[in-house]
Amino acid sequence: LNPSTGSRRIAVARLTTGGSLDSSFDGDGRLLRSFGSGFTHTNSLGIVVQPTGKYVLACNGWVGDISTQDVGALRLNSNGSLDTTFGTAGQVVFDNGGADTIADIAIDPAGHVVLSGGNGGDMMVTCLSADGAPETLFGTNGVTASLSNTALNTGDAAGDTYISIENLFGTSFNDTLIGDANANKL
Repeated sequence: LNPSTGSRRIAVARLTTGGSLDSSFDGDGRLLRSFGSGFTHTNSLGIVVQPTGKYVLACNGWVGDISTQDVGALRLNSNGSLDTTFGTAGQVVFDNGGADTIADIAIDPAGHVVLSGGNGGDMMVTCLSADGAPETLFGTNGVTASLSNTALNTGDAAGDTYISIENLFGTSFNDTLIGDANANKL
């Protein structure tokens, strides 16, 4: 927390095996930085180390009240500098509308960055390639998501039950969304 402005920033520290700050990381072993562009508040809820030794942080960012929070990731080189080869200028930001939040981050066996989170009761899972681009092979077989008969759900939606859905987007892989008898906008 910056006491003069009230804004929140991300804090990262790296320790040596002896427990002291590692000066090869950002010069003094610690780093304070913001996420995204134009956010007055940022935080990170997880960090993973890629096989290359680079750090990927799962981040939230917002301006003013938290109802407009966006999510994403930023990547640091092993020395603590921003890795500008990742996403756009070292960061990937998703604006899904509303107060999105990141819950977890992981690296899958192929080296992809997997982010999970959501907004209220809604859930989001995003897979990024090693360079921060959305992974186009994530869910390539097409999906059927039925609000009225979940037995029709196929692909990554098989076995899913829906309580509330907002901002559901298809892909170019033959997806199908079937509404129910309520006020759906498809």
